[in-house]
Amino acid sequence: MTELRTVDEVPSGPSSGYNSDDDTERTPLIGSNNDSATTNDRKPPFVPIIGIFSIEVCERVAYYATVANLVLFCTRDLDYTSTEAVTLSLLFTGLGCTVPPLGGVLADSLIGKYRAICVTAFLHFVGMACMVAVAFPFESYFGPENSPSKETLDSIFPVALVVVAIATGGIKANVSPFAAQQAQGMMGAQTERSFFNWYFWFLNVGTFFSIAVLSYIEQDIAFWIGFLVPTILMFCACANLMLMGCLGKVYKDSPNGSVLLKTFKILFFSVGNVCKRRHGVGCLDSVKLENGGSFPAEDVEDVKMLGKIVPVFLLQIMYRTVFFQMQTTYFLQGERMKLNFGTFETPVAALNLFYVVTVLLFVPLMDRVVYPAMDRCGVNLPLLKRIGIGMTLGMVSVAWAAMVETLRKHTLISPGGAFQQDVGGETFTAANMCILWQIPQFALVGCGEVFVMAAGSQFAYSQAPKTLRGVVFGCFALTFAFGSFFGSILVDVLNQMTAGAEWLPDELNDGHADYFFLLLTGLMAINLLVFAYVATNYNYVTNENADVDKHTNVDDVNHSDDENLSKSSLIDSIELGKSPLHMTA
Repeated sequence: MTELRTVDEVPSGPSSGYNSDDDTERTPLIGSNNDSATTNDRKPPFVPIIGIFSIEVCERVAYYATVANLVLFCTRDLDYTSTEAVTLSLLFTGLGCTVPPLGGVLADSLIGKYRAICVTAFLHFVGMACMVAVAFPFESYFGPENSPSKETLDSIFPVALVVVAIATGGIKANVSPFAAQQAQGMMGAQTERSFFNWYFWFLNVGTFFSIAVLSYIEQDIAFWIGFLVPTILMFCACANLMLMGCLGKVYKDSPNGSVLLKTFKILFFSVGNVCKRRHGVGCLDSVKLENGGSFPAEDVEDVKMLGKIVPVFLLQIMYRTVFFQMQTTYFLQGERMKLNFGTFETPVAALNLFYVVTVLLFVPLMDRVVYPAMDRCGVNLPLLKRIGIGMTLGMVSVAWAAMVETLRKHTLISPGGAFQQDVGGETFTAANMCILWQIPQFALVGCGEVFVMAAGSQFAYSQAPKTLRGVVFGCFALTFAFGSFFGSILVDVLNQMTAGAEWLPDELNDGHADYFFLLLTGLMAINLLVFAYVATNYNYVTNENADVDKHTNVDDVNHSDDENLSKSSLIDSIELGKSPLHMTA
């Protein structure tokens, strides 16, 4: 597990600031050896960073353009049954969430993050191009005799979905750490925090565009146009990244060999040494060279770091279960509430926009107003405390959903409180209660994500061993899959335990969704207590893997000597065209 070299150890690079031809290079070059300026005297390469961000933005656009109306596309255009369509949608989502760790292994051990992103972005483009071909009305334009058969298109469709899902995993695991790697050593403490805040903001720009624009195009104009837009965007983003790589505008990292295999070897030999270790030496320490083992001390310490990170990720699974209620139980609840405002009918899925809009508004507010004000007052929010705040907001969201469900059920049995409502061709017995009561549920999840996702990404980057950052980011993304799976298992178990009076039957009005929401609230409360214990006893590490006091804010570890400089935000640097470390120059 190779350590990053210091700036002085790196050979001089071209005028672009990077030596992309030297595969042994482990740190971005800032200039030639003749230049006396140090890394901290230079500005982060914002154009390459934005170019890298665009890959994940396009991936988000394509993901929601695919998944938002996938069931409708399968049933209306491809003649799938509803069951087949729902199953295919769940498999696509599940595969996209479980592949990221493999994408991290591919980058960290075999080809490096730059090549992994380029390969998976191109695969994503190919997969989306196949989706366009499946949805394109060839017969209308070229006639039946010059069109591919329906059987051919039907066979291409599932393969295209698999390719897109696999490519999504490679992108999600590597884009964020690769972008942060471009500015390694050039960002102050507050700038690093700002970096991950705006990374999350950019992702939701893509989500907003897809839900607000492409979903409408797919439903009311044509699916092939809705698929074509993200296909073109991904091609442009991929070509731009490759061009920047050819011109030496991005730092191309090198793989670290079989790092994951070495990690498993360390764990295997440490377990084998349980009975043989010396007095006072732990299992992992027993395999260090200094204690008669076979592995360098730095490699063993990297494995220890993974052991500290895993509990933090595991405790986010319950929060992810709450997060996925937006697409499941919140949606079912909204179908059975009043959607009409005069002649205007609110689409149930449109409430997801309240989540996205909350994120788009809340990130700038926190980054430009709240966090700087807290810094001036000397109030610090460590990464795990920020994650805890977000998880608390998620708990409040599901508690609010329980209250709304209780009021909705009470309205249903009140005189004149129930009516028949048509939603997408299906008729539901709905409560005469405005759907806008659901807005706080979505907005609270959006506010929570600003803390959990932004701080979680920064945590994964700053606390992971340098040689395993792609794998760690993949495992962070894996919490989404586990949260979804846990939610599904929980519903099945509850319905079996309450057979005959299911909490979540096919018809929500016949069940007790309010009990389910209260159960999630209680589970989140217990989860938060355990998380608080873990966070209190967590020892933060710097990017150089040096331990700091457990009560120290990790955001303070890399503070510049000049306090004013470290409080600069990434956006300030972009607007002024300066480095965060040049702000007071």
